[in-house]
Amino acid sequence: MFNDAMLNVVTYLESLDDVSNVDLKLLGEGSVIDINTWERKNLPYKIPNDMKGMYTLFNGFELKWKAIVGSQTLEIGHLCVNKMDKITRIPLDGQFMPSTTSSNYESVDTEGSTGFLLDSHPMCGQIVLVYCSRSRDTAGQPQVQFDHPEVWLQDNSLRWHFIASTFTQFCRLMVVHLGIVGWPLAFTPEGLSPVTTQWMNIYCKERLILDLHWQKKVQSPPVIVSPPITGVNIRGHTAKHTVSPSSTPVRKLNTEFLKADSASKMDIDGIQ
Repeated sequence: MFNDAMLNVVTYLESLDDVSNVDLKLLGEGSVIDINTWERKNLPYKIPNDMKGMYTLFNGFELKWKAIVGSQTLEIGHLCVNKMDKITRIPLDGQFMPSTTSSNYESVDTEGSTGFLLDSHPMCGQIVLVYCSRSRDTAGQPQVQFDHPEVWLQDNSLRWHFIASTFTQFCRLMVVHLGIVGWPLAFTPEGLSPVTTQWMNIYCKERLILDLHWQKKVQSPPVIVSPPITGVNIRGHTAKHTVSPSSTPVRKLNTEFLKADSASKMDIDGIQ
């Protein structure tokens, strides 16, 4: 899957007239020995099976591409996953934000969770594998899935934003965004920057439409509607009319949309 995805991205980018310098680097040969070494060093944490599948083929990758704009050549996209020995533990400093991509989000217990660096983005922060704890046992010990990390963005203000529940989902998201610089900010409450939006509008407009549609839903706050008011006595006067929630338009966050769109936002098998 990873080989095919990288080749498809390279082929697509090279077919565009204004794209140049499509440079794919495999960061070394894959090795089961490297995986085992990492797991021994970081016990009890394990590399998930889908991630092992990639690292048995090659030891990380980096794909950069540029576009010709007037007389300039600008770097527009950067897809990268670190070499195995660069996936190092980092502190979980900062605040974990409520998920913008799941209506069933549970808060993260930072004291029982652990993070490992996947990649750094100067524009938006760090991409991190997080082995999350969201509950504790009867003895008060964190409950952690040591072989099922999630992928999170730690932005430059040290806030944490959920991106994907698996490594494969993260890679698919990176591919459909063509690695355009700043794409992980689509998963923050503030959304994409104007510059990233501009480039996505040119090179992956369909994904931009989905990201902006989702952003609009996230930014539309739910409205708490009071029950109908009847027979309220105010200074001896009884109200003769019923105030009904349906009598006025209501801006409301559609939680059904969250459930339905989670498949297209996160598990994007159909968008490749």
